[in-house]
Amino acid sequence: MTPIDTEILLFGPAATAAGEGSVRVRVEPGSDCAAVLLALCLQHPKVEPIARGGRLAVNGAYVDDSTIVRTQDEVALVALVSGG
Repeated sequence: MTPIDTEILLFGPAATAAGEGSVRVRVEPGSDCAAVLLALCLQHPKVEPIARGGRLAVNGAYVDDSTIVRTQDEVALVALVSGG
């Protein structure tokens, strides 16, 4: 199968690390969120420390690692925020 490009929206520290509000990652069709997150970390190493502590949201909702990402899905990395 031919790999596909998936755009991942970035916010806050992830966008700052990447220098832009979104990045593209290349994954196999039918990849789940765990594979997309791994691809993000490998293909955009500046974002990796933030991505490791964040979660993916697909189409505006938090999802688990087994959720399949389709080409038309909106994918966003939501970095964890600490504070009081």
